[in-house]
Amino acid sequence: MNRIWVTLLIVFLISNNVCSDGGFFPPVYYNEDIYEPSQKAAIIHDGVNEQLILQVTYEGNTTEFAWIVPTPSYPDVEKAKALLFEELHWLTEPEYKRAPGFGFTTMDGVMRAQEAVTVHEQKQVGVYEIAILSSDDPKALINWLNANGYRITSAAEEVIGYYVEKRWFFTAVRLNMNPSNEKLLNSLRNIVSDLENQEDASEKLTQYLVDAVKNEKLYSDLPALSDAYLDYGSVDTEPDTPYPGAFRSEPYYMSNRPEQLITGPDYTSLYQRYNGYLLENMKEQIRYKIKSNLDKKVSFPSQYECYAKHSYSDEECGLWYFTEADKEYNAIAPKDSRPYKQDELSEIAAEKAYAGDREMIDFFNLKTEKPEWHYNRADMIEYLKRQVDTQLSETLYMRRIKKENGLKAELVNGFSRQMGVGFRDLNYLTDYLVDMAYNELVEDIVWSDSMSKAFDVLDYNQYSQLKKLYDGDHDETVLRKALKTKVDDVLYWNLRNTARRLNAGTIQPLKLSFKSENAIYPLKISSVNKGATEILLYVFAKHKVSEEGFATEYARWVETDDVKHYEVLNEVLDNRYYLTKLRREMWPKEMTEDLILEKAQDNSEVIHVVYEDGYYLGWAITFFSIFILYLMILFINTPPTIALYLLSKRLSLGVFNPNPIKHLLSGSFIPLYLLSAVTLGDSPLIEVSSRILSSVFDFMAKALNLIGFPEVLIMLFFILLIPISAFWITYAVLSCCEYTIRKFQKKALTKA
Repeated sequence: MNRIWVTLLIVFLISNNVCSDGGFFPPVYYNEDIYEPSQKAAIIHDGVNEQLILQVTYEGNTTEFAWIVPTPSYPDVEKAKALLFEELHWLTEPEYKRAPGFGFTTMDGVMRAQEAVTVHEQKQVGVYEIAILSSDDPKALINWLNANGYRITSAAEEVIGYYVEKRWFFTAVRLNMNPSNEKLLNSLRNIVSDLENQEDASEKLTQYLVDAVKNEKLYSDLPALSDAYLDYGSVDTEPDTPYPGAFRSEPYYMSNRPEQLITGPDYTSLYQRYNGYLLENMKEQIRYKIKSNLDKKVSFPSQYECYAKHSYSDEECGLWYFTEADKEYNAIAPKDSRPYKQDELSEIAAEKAYAGDREMIDFFNLKTEKPEWHYNRADMIEYLKRQVDTQLSETLYMRRIKKENGLKAELVNGFSRQMGVGFRDLNYLTDYLVDMAYNELVEDIVWSDSMSKAFDVLDYNQYSQLKKLYDGDHDETVLRKALKTKVDDVLYWNLRNTARRLNAGTIQPLKLSFKSENAIYPLKISSVNKGATEILLYVFAKHKVSEEGFATEYARWVETDDVKHYEVLNEVLDNRYYLTKLRREMWPKEMTEDLILEKAQDNSEVIHVVYEDGYYLGWAITFFSIFILYLMILFINTPPTIALYLLSKRLSLGVFNPNPIKHLLSGSFIPLYLLSAVTLGDSPLIEVSSRILSSVFDFMAKALNLIGFPEVLIMLFFILLIPISAFWITYAVLSCCEYTIRKFQKKALTKA
């Protein structure tokens, strides 16, 4: 739609737009599905085996993170991809309706582990250290966990005892970055061979870099450093780009991943800060300062500075003004002989050309044909003015180049006379001055005795700054601190990345595969938590499942073709499953039993419907706005209706006589159309009619512009024209319908 049509709709529905046009992206439930649930699980049960994919939210020190997962049979544990739960959100996304730390308390005392605990397996899975345990004694199990750094309190004894009695297995999980950093240490041993652990590596690698800088070794002199690319081993990764339609609120983890211990530019920067700038970099710093000073000598006020000061001085601003010495000035021939600005002269030329001045048109070779049929006088003058401006700008550009070249030539000649050296141009002069200043810095000449001062090339502050850059600061404390920061960024990047994702609730999930006759979720273990826990379950089974107290937000069959565009789901699902999405917030006292997800009574589908805040209020305001619009249309058209009524008394207009019912119906077209647009949205009928109306209004607006109507009057014209014309067109249609009906009734009576 054109601007006028849109503006009118805004005028008619302004209050509705303000209240109901809320930000609806990201979707309402995105955070609730991806970040907010304390526990998220995807359960895939084929009737014999269960895959339990878990992800938890944890807030606190990552070294105190502990996670115990009981299972009814021995589990196979492997890492899963965090993207899985994002894909599940998009697969089960609600239908949106809009109007127009899972952790245990720490314990200081560590108790001795007892022999009653069987450790079946210990391994590293991604960022997790996994221990699969079983025991006949809950106290012994807790003692073992605490002795091995899992920090489990005695408050968990009752819950753990519950699973011990059922002879379940326990998967103990904690963050342990050292094993996953072994590959990183191996790659760093190419630089320093005797690295034992992260703390040792931090000190030795920092000392290696400090010694290299102090011994004035360049990055190119350290091939072991420049060629050592880092291998972090297994890290909590995400794909570089999400699948189509996905929404990302965080940067990808790869955005700050170091590839080398220190890059060449970073090393060189610290090297130069300590030892002083290298030859080429030093000359670049000198060149920058000298060139800035020389540019000031050949610069002059800009066009806008001169216009603001109204300065006509030939020496400073004369080139920006047109005078009688210019052919363009004489061709345009302004009324008085004062200097003219560019836009002043182009406006006079455009006025004369529009009036048909042939000499003006030929001199500037102007195009006088209308670019568009609806251009009026003001549009054409602006069009001609732009053409003249282009040519005047070219004249001023050539003047500026000539002026600059003249100043540069004077500067070069002046230096040539003073220094007794013939310089070809400003670039040769700059190169000579840079070499001169560099040699003075090398020879430790003070500023007061330097040629840089004598020829006004560098001031005292600039010369002093360059001297400091050349000498370097030789501050080992600052150097060591900066290098240690670089080393630690590499050594602890994986840990910091994991901690960030853990606090965001997007840490790498775990997948436990085990035998189970029923789809089961170990809930009772969570009763050791404090406060409410929100639980979100995605259950894939051979049938719909249900659980008392859980809200079912999604339920339907999922075919393999349904997930072919989802990277992780496509890998996980190899068959047809019924997907049920369940959600509930639970308090510890409610977690008395594990969830055994039973078959639902039927496989009826469920799609959760989410209403935005103020949904019903938005619709109420919409209807109220349309009703007010309807009253305004009636009010505008009441005076002409009364006039028509009085006229009909004299002329006997028949069916065209006004009556209250026809009056009320005639004002309903625009409200009904807007109501249809709001309720039907992007239906073809609304879209086509909008295009037609847009074209009509656009044509009329351009026609009024051609006549010379101001834009404000054109807008006012449409605000009155639309309700009046719609009213009387509807009135005429209703009258014709009334006439036709009466005619058929009269024929029927005649036949009877």
